[in-house]
Amino acid sequence: MQQQEESGEDIVIVGAGLAGLAVALGLYRKGVRSVVLESSPALRASGFAFATWPNAFRALDALGVGDKIRKLHVQAEALRVASSSTGTVARELDFSGKQGGAPFEFRCVRRDVLLQVLEAELPRGTIRYSSKIVSIDQQHDDSKIVHLADGSTLRAKALIGCDGINSVVSRWLGLAKPSYSGRSATRGLAHYPDGHSVQSKFLQFFGHGFRFGYVPCNANDVYWFYTWSPSPDDDGVDKSGAKMKQYVLTKLRSSKVPPEALELVQSSEISEDAPAAPLRFRSPFSLMFAKISKGNVCVAGDALHPMTPDLGQGGCAALEDGVVLARCLGEAILGGGDSAGGVAEKKRIESGLRKYAGIRRWRSIDLVGTAYVVGFLQQSSNTIVSFLRQKFLSGMLARRLVKMSNYDLGSMQQDESAAEAEHIVVVGAGPAGLAVSLGLHRKGVRSLVLESSPALRASGYAITTWRNAFRALDALGVGDKIRKLHLHVQGLRVFSSSTGEIAHELDFTAQENGGPHETCRVRRDLLLRAMEEELPPGTIRYSSKIVSIDEDGDAKTLHLADGSVLRAKVLIGCDGVNSVVAKWLGLAKPSYSGRLATRGLAHYPDGHGFQSEFLQFIGQGFRFGFVPCDETDIYWFYTWRPSQNGQIASTHTHLFLNAYSM
Repeated sequence: MQQQEESGEDIVIVGAGLAGLAVALGLYRKGVRSVVLESSPALRASGFAFATWPNAFRALDALGVGDKIRKLHVQAEALRVASSSTGTVARELDFSGKQGGAPFEFRCVRRDVLLQVLEAELPRGTIRYSSKIVSIDQQHDDSKIVHLADGSTLRAKALIGCDGINSVVSRWLGLAKPSYSGRSATRGLAHYPDGHSVQSKFLQFFGHGFRFGYVPCNANDVYWFYTWSPSPDDDGVDKSGAKMKQYVLTKLRSSKVPPEALELVQSSEISEDAPAAPLRFRSPFSLMFAKISKGNVCVAGDALHPMTPDLGQGGCAALEDGVVLARCLGEAILGGGDSAGGVAEKKRIESGLRKYAGIRRWRSIDLVGTAYVVGFLQQSSNTIVSFLRQKFLSGMLARRLVKMSNYDLGSMQQDESAAEAEHIVVVGAGPAGLAVSLGLHRKGVRSLVLESSPALRASGYAITTWRNAFRALDALGVGDKIRKLHLHVQGLRVFSSSTGEIAHELDFTAQENGGPHETCRVRRDLLLRAMEEELPPGTIRYSSKIVSIDEDGDAKTLHLADGSVLRAKVLIGCDGVNSVVAKWLGLAKPSYSGRLATRGLAHYPDGHGFQSEFLQFIGQGFRFGFVPCDETDIYWFYTWRPSQNGQIASTHTHLFLNAYSM
């Protein structure tokens, strides 16, 4: 009787692959809970690795894990396509050059690493392992009853199938079975514990009815693939892992591939689960009229668009699906105030899934159709096709690949015809912006920080933190982190710059108002990093520069430089002296004080030997001071009032250089 009882879930995602975890994490970033059902007892990383192009990294950045993946994988320098019969390079694409204003980003990412990173960002218990779906029923209230192999059932308000090429959910929707492309593939991963010497390039060889390629993932792992059109003679080939490796080596030895290619195949591991897999795809024509969504059910990833790997976009497209679906569904669920289970909520869920289906249908058709054509052209043994491929088609295919992989998530946002909604938007990831966001986070309130730069900026090198600053840092929960990284300043001495005599002296160790002064010269980069680490992943969006602000009822519409739009219920400007938000509020421009300043940081790798005190020199139209941050770094500043005739400029320059030499 207990097994027949239905446990209720709002959103059930089937499959803990790339698409499934991307959907779950995207919804979680929106504040929407889901449960992921995975038939295996643990994460499965079939295929070893996959190519991640710019579109995939835009999706990973939207999910808040892009930088984690970048740190674990090397950037490829170029794509080189060569003929397997002659060894002649037909096309080379430089990834270090800029495409659309930014370097072309390509990395070969290990699937197990990516899945583990996505899983680590989800709340504990989101993924339920050993949960295989056997059937789906529809109830009178349009909810779906999911029957599992262990006899248990789940009731779902929304059901999302990310369960791969043999998807139970796509079969329930009535999608046509994937077709056999006429080609097969095997893949391998060569691991070198002491490091490999393979160049960080994506090398491909085509012709003779096969396509072979390899690319490093990191300093120790090199991924390779081999796809071919089986002949009748291949029917009797033993396709176990060891035999498959020998089959590939035999084919490669009769072609013009470098010796390192043979060596890495020889020393690699081939999956015993599926050493030789027939490549299947869903026809673009069937996708044109297929039910990608029906009511509160939809599909994503390979359950929607299985495709041959000739374009290298299967995994990338799955990540795209996850981000777009999470946005459409998350905004639909959060877009109304009706009670749970209300009719309006059901309609919003269905509308969100229809919106997702409308966006992804044509993208999927484009990807699948292009992948099939690319595979045919690259592997064909036809003499005419081979000639055209060598002379003309390789360049065209490379350009097409670049265009396909430059699909922008910003464009997706515009296609969705709705500005992304955020409750609290903080502009500027400086000390004030991160302090606001972290303080809200400590209270359980989510915020989004927009930073115009591509990374944290630590202008000015360091700041003096007095007792009030440490009280604020303690309230934010990072005070002790900062204390451990910096020296406590013992005192302040102020000298006359003309006589060298001490004008004032203050002992910071003396008891005053209930305790000693607490003063440190804190490096800005360390302070910003300490606060960033305490914030949930994805809180800060870099390269997000606001260009204008519009009224939208009680909300504010923010227009960003990249063309995207955000709606904010609360807008907080921490964007510095040239604040866009302050200008929108009508605050007067800051006035020039009549003085200028320069700052510097002197680094002594073996230690500086200075006492931990704050020394200042004043007079003669300038103020100069320096103070240690820690055992190796000393911060200094120099402020002055520029003269009208410039006569003392040389004096100031001399003093500045003397100060720098200290």
